[in-house]
Amino acid sequence: MTGAWGLEIDKGRIGLCRARLTSRGLEVIQGMSLPLPSALITPSLTEPNVAEGQALSSELRSLMKRAGCKGGPVVLTLPDTSCRIGWQDFEALSGTPSETRQLLCWRLKDRIPFPINESRIDYQPLPGQGSGTRLLYLLVREAVISQYEALVASVGLEPARIITRGVALYRLQKTA
Repeated sequence: MTGAWGLEIDKGRIGLCRARLTSRGLEVIQGMSLPLPSALITPSLTEPNVAEGQALSSELRSLMKRAGCKGGPVVLTLPDTSCRIGWQDFEALSGTPSETRQLLCWRLKDRIPFPINESRIDYQPLPGQGSGTRLLYLLVREAVISQYEALVASVGLEPARIITRGVALYRLQKTA
């Protein structure tokens, strides 16, 4: 069976699906989820999210076995409240992507509740902003995202892309 795996981790449940892009849009080939004890995941922008990594790994292995997932690349979907999504307007941007990221971090450093150098940030320009540039950004604390990456690696999955639930739903709606 072809298609890409997607894994959603949230408070109280994990979900795994396989989907493929067709001429009609995104087609979910299979999907299943498992309830989790609510204490295993506590979404937070600033605090650790994964309370019991071994218990969560066990639950994830069980879900993978039921779904027939043997590991490999996965699109990892995190809880919205574990990340910050927003936009920042600029009059002009002319530097390299690295310089743009540095400028964005400088603008955001006083707006987040932890040091900006403890974060991972990604961005993309939004179209149609007149003469200026509006960047849509997703920011997550390094300690938070590292927990999720370690979790999926412990069961043989490789996060090919990491997004939030809201972004995933938006992209799904755009392909429908």
